[in-house]
Amino acid sequence: MSNNLPILVSTLHDPQFNLQYIFEETIVSIKNLFQKRYISCTQQTSTEFIQVLEKEGFQITVSDSTHIDIYRTAIKAGIDEIEKTQPTHRDTSLFYIDFDRLMHWCKNYPEELSNILSHLNEKDLTLLGRSKQAFDTHASTQKETEIIVNEIGSKILGLSDTYDIISVCWGFTPELGKKLLTIKNSTLTGFYGTWPLFLWKWASSKDYIETNGLEWETPDRYIIDIQKLGYKNWLKRFENPGEWAKRVKILHDCLDEMLNFVKIKLL
Repeated sequence: MSNNLPILVSTLHDPQFNLQYIFEETIVSIKNLFQKRYISCTQQTSTEFIQVLEKEGFQITVSDSTHIDIYRTAIKAGIDEIEKTQPTHRDTSLFYIDFDRLMHWCKNYPEELSNILSHLNEKDLTLLGRSKQAFDTHASTQKETEIIVNEIGSKILGLSDTYDIISVCWGFTPELGKKLLTIKNSTLTGFYGTWPLFLWKWASSKDYIETNGLEWETPDRYIIDIQKLGYKNWLKRFENPGEWAKRVKILHDCLDEMLNFVKIKLL
């Protein structure tokens, strides 16, 4: 197995093992795409799912800590792996993506995913965003809140175009990963918007790529409900006040931490 393959650092929350069918469809391909695979699971994640992952060679940690610490745990595991096994090999990239989103991408756009992963080590940072086609597949609860983070984040970075800052999918060097772990975050979810800003600022070489594969993965875990209700009725039920409150809270956390990233001067 080539050392040039990236190391997967991922997170997972699936209490009912609803993603079993797509996992079984994509597991072989995923194992071929990464030299090592680390997943930080929530404490609520199905024990059966965790056992299956471990049987397939994934390195699993289970955490009851805050949301952001689950991400830190996954990234730290990938960094430790490189330092332990490849101390003089510096061109191995880490690839962060939520595991349900990875499975969706692998199932629906396998060539796009494989091509991107094969070029990760050419840059210190590869920020993966959603194409317009992919972004439009998301529920309005995400589209209408996340576009605000993307627009403000892109302006903070001085970009002429709006990048998908909050896609939460990046390829990066272990050195950049170490720097991420030193950041003191003041909220539980604001890192979704600020970590990519820091990565972009720190990276000596970087790229931004929009993909179709990062379309909305959440319906994958509600296949039975969607078959019963129909997609439009299921979506209407999904976009409930609780989901809106959750997404607005993430938006607020992101904007709060972005204010710590910049100095505002009144004109």
